[in-house]
Amino acid sequence: MNGPRDDTRALSRRSIGAALLACAALADRIVVLEHGRVVEQGTEPELLAKGGVYAEMHKHQRLKEAIAAAASLPSPVEVAA
Repeated sequence: MNGPRDDTRALSRRSIGAALLACAALADRIVVLEHGRVVEQGTEPELLAKGGVYAEMHKHQRLKEAIAAAASLPSPVEVAA
């Protein structure tokens, strides 16, 4: 099933995930669950160095932030005007 309800759930999970990533950076230890099972655990630097699930979520969130920041910059046409 891939209807509007599924899309809303996926969006909610992403939004919660982004907020949790910000909080996780402050934690002494992070446990990453996937389908209810522990797939990774460690400090943020350890998990980022590992390049696993947490690192991918972190990279995805940073990319979204960079895109949002770039979108808020004036276009070259606006600057030249």
